[in-house]
Amino acid sequence: MKRDMDLIRNLLLQIEGGKTSFQIVPKSHAAIFGIANEDAMEDELASKMQRHLELLQEAGLASFFATLDG
Repeated sequence: MKRDMDLIRNLLLQIEGGKTSFQIVPKSHAAIFGIANEDAMEDELASKMQRHLELLQEAGLASFFATLDG
């Protein structure tokens, strides 16, 4: 997957603006987590978001952990 620097910039701006969590649930897993399909992301977008958040964490620019709220 190619790095999307616009997405990285957007994520950093959201974090800087105070966003503390991202809900990344692919449509293929929405039912498993009890999430409405319309509230889930397309699988490709979810994968892209997850990978770019991992890149931010690896670079020490953000810190995340996964949770399941329910």
